[in-house]
Amino acid sequence: MRRKISTRTFEQRQIRVLTDDNGKVRWVNLRDICSTLERVVKSFSIDMEQIREMFPMNTKIPFKEGGRPLWAIKPYDLQRLAQHYKEQASQVKDGAAEELCERMDLWACNLPKGGTQPITRLPGAKTWPEKEFSYLGKHIVAFRSENGLLMVNATQMGQIFGKAATQWLNLVPTKKLRKEMAIGGMSATYDRQVMTTRGRSHGATWLEYRLGLKFAESLSLDFWDWCRDCIAELIKYGYVILEIEKDAEEEIIPELPEPQTFEDARQVIERQWKEICRLQTIIRENKPKVDYYLHLVERRPSFRSTQVADELGTTPRALHHFLREHEVCVFENMKWVVTPKYQSLQCNAPYMRRNKHGRLYVIGFAKHWTKEGRQFVLELWRAYHQDAPADKDQIPVQ
Repeated sequence: MRRKISTRTFEQRQIRVLTDDNGKVRWVNLRDICSTLERVVKSFSIDMEQIREMFPMNTKIPFKEGGRPLWAIKPYDLQRLAQHYKEQASQVKDGAAEELCERMDLWACNLPKGGTQPITRLPGAKTWPEKEFSYLGKHIVAFRSENGLLMVNATQMGQIFGKAATQWLNLVPTKKLRKEMAIGGMSATYDRQVMTTRGRSHGATWLEYRLGLKFAESLSLDFWDWCRDCIAELIKYGYVILEIEKDAEEEIIPELPEPQTFEDARQVIERQWKEICRLQTIIRENKPKVDYYLHLVERRPSFRSTQVADELGTTPRALHHFLREHEVCVFENMKWVVTPKYQSLQCNAPYMRRNKHGRLYVIGFAKHWTKEGRQFVLELWRAYHQDAPADKDQIPVQ
């Protein structure tokens, strides 16, 4: 697909954009956006480095022939950026900046966009990148909306009590808890419960809010109460629409109806037996799928690119070209190699051979994706492909 550099007018300023053959905007020049905001916004700073960390899908685009590449942002992320700064301007009562961000949000909304799925807003809810709360007036804990999920910064949570979130996640009881929550529908799917962001000073582990509350409960009951209050505030002011888990003692359990006659007792038993049979049928039907998933995903230490491509419903070649476009890998010495920035997402998987005596020994190594690497590739691909298989419907192919 041939791409073309053009401009769009906003506030009498020319904003450079990258369009496809159909005139759909794929990328917007981030420097032009920042300079436009800086003309009006005086109450807080516009930090391009911070914006790039808030929206990791940004990339570099050469916006003129022979020119050096400049940072660009997706038009959908531009809407989220405008909404983020609009909220900041509202907090400091900067009316001019708030109005400018509102106009930029509307301008970005009306751009003929292509490539990624549009932002969908729930009724009364806002799309927002990050919201910070202060615990005991000195410890910051951030919440954010990510792909429709409310996530909490577990790294910041653990640092308050001198605990590492990754250590808690690696505990056997925690892994069992995550599987039970995912299978029972008490949280997001297993792969979406945990998200990691990278950066020398901004790398963090994020947990889906229900799993985050379990982590908070393991740290301190007072801290767990405080986290629930933060989520309640996000709900109150329309950032998210969800229900907070009720305490066990707060749950209202309906009383068991007491049969008055033998016929009433027989009907209650019959209804319960039918429900038990229905649940057992569902368990039997899903058991092969669960066993297959556990064998191919949960208990597998690494993944080939072919397996990840099969899971996404594409070919390894298309997947590698997509990763090259986003500077995740390059083609060197007749093979695909991950760039240094993402090398931590891969590991050395040994090739084993059995000799005539039945003994296994290593004959070489190959680069495979780790579990975190597989999750990163899946999320990156799905962010740019609306028709990618969803986690709940797709079973990996061996």
